[in-house]
Amino acid sequence: CQFWIGETYYIDKSYRLAISEYEKVSTLGDNNKTPYAAYKIALCYINLNEIDSAIAKFKDIISRYPNEIDLINKSQKYIERYK
Repeated sequence: CQFWIGETYYIDKSYRLAISEYEKVSTLGDNNKTPYAAYKIALCYINLNEIDSAIAKFKDIISRYPNEIDLINKSQKYIERYK
């Protein structure tokens, strides 16, 4: 449910609040949505025009979640776009 709270703020364009809620996902023990929450945090940074933070988060996703091929591919595309 925590991930979906973050989604609600993201849809509302309340990106700082969304980041705060997405960050809580990793503390809940069920890592089911953790990689996706990290990806959404990176997108929040993009929307806040905090490109360096977004790129750092995308790089973190690539290194921490090697089995999440879709998220890795998306993250690499954003890194290339904002280089």
